[in-house]
Parts: sequence; C-alpha cells; structure tokens
Amino acid sequence: MTAPADPPGNPSPLYAQMEEEVRDRIESGIWSPGTTLPSERDLCEEFGLSRATTRMALARLERAGLVRRIPRRGTIVLEKKASLKALSLQGFTAQVLEAGSSPTSKLLHFQTVVPTPAVADQLGIPSDRLVYSLERLRRVDGVPVGLHRSYLPIELAPGLEEQDLASNSLYTVLSRRYGIEISGARETLQSSLATNYESALLDVPAGAPMLQLSIVLSAADGSPVELVRVALRGDRVTLTSQI
Repeated sequence: MTAPADPPGNPSPLYAQMEEEVRDRIESGIWSPGTTLPSERDLCEEFGLSRATTRMALARLERAGLVRRIPRRGTIVLEKKASLKALSLQGFTAQVLEAGSSPTSKLLHFQTVVPTPAVADQLGIPSDRLVYSLERLRRVDGVPVGLHRSYLPIELAPGLEEQDLASNSLYTVLSRRYGIEISGARETLQSSLATNYESALLDVPAGAPMLQLSIVLSAADGSPVELVRVALRGDRVTLTSQI
C-alpha cells in the first residue's frame, strides 16, 4: 500500500513514519527474527517514498539493532534484544534467566592489582590497598552481549580466587561464602563506541554503538563492595527502569 499523506499537524519526517511502521511490525511479530524484509524497491512502492528516504529509515532501524542489512541477501530481522534492568540489585545471570533466556559467562581474567586512584576512590579504600580485578564475557543464548569488569577489596572476600566464578554468580558466592548481601547501588550510564578490544570479543565492528555502565554496589551499612564497569552491545541489549 502507499503511505497516506501526512495528516495536518504531523511533524514526523517521512523516514520516521516508515521506521515506526516497520518497528511495529517487528515488535508485534508480523516480521519475526530471521525474516527478510521486502526489497528497497518494494518498500519504496509500499510507503510511497524515495530510495534515499527508505535507506535512511532502514539505517536507523539497523543502528537500533532491529535489522541487519546484508549485501546480496537483503535486510534481515534480528533476534530480540536482551532486556536488563537499570538500577537493579539482581545479577546478570538472574535477570537473563528471569527473562526466559540462557545466560553464560566466560572468565577472561582474575588478578590481584593495585587500583587506579579512580577505582580506589569509588571503593572508598586507600590507593595502595590491593583489589581483585575480574573480567567476564557475558552471552545470552550464545550471543556475546557484554564485558563486565569488576573490582573488589581483597579484605572483603579473602580467598575469592579459589571460588569457581566461571560457573557461579559472584553475588551468590559473596552471600553464601562471605555473608555479604548487596543492598544498594549507584549507577551511571553513558553511550560510547566499541574499542578494538571490545570489537574482537563482542563480535561488533570497531566504533559500533555501545552502552557503558559504571555501578558501585554497597552492603547494608552503605560501604562499597564492588565497582562494576560494564560495556554492553547497543544492538543486543536494552536497559529498562521503573520509577
């Protein structure tokens, strides 16, 4: 069908109207994951738009992580994004399981390091106090979605390096082994572009849109327990919050 003329007072650009309609079809399941969208020519005819305007709408949908344009194959609908809760005290594993997906983690490194002044300040410890440094690659249904870098004061969890953090949730270990319960969080969110390192591990192009979280988790008495810096794929993860 041909898109109707803009109603009086409708300020939305034509590409935005097409983008919204395609988004609705994807989110409602009319176009399910793996579906190949109609060709650019067919979309131009259906929406009554120029090739340039149609390509602009498709480019915006691709940046939003809803579709991927593949040379000689067309535009493919991607799998639904993983939805994680901002300002949640649930760990990654619990959130993904709650959403009905399958989470896995790979421990990339576990070290004892001297913290940078910024890390020491956020953990509320002297800059010469040693901390644990952990980095984990997070996957949802087999797809890499994020890198989690954690810093914890050693004195809070002595012997943590002996625990199986590749298979067990860090928060479960802290609770059961050390009696530490996370009860508060302070979170900062900003956008960024994928570094070469993030690109290689997360299977995205260098410079791809990313979400960067910095979270300080605290115990019941308000003392910092962990600083987490999280790099999430912008095309595979949605952050939600409820006020």
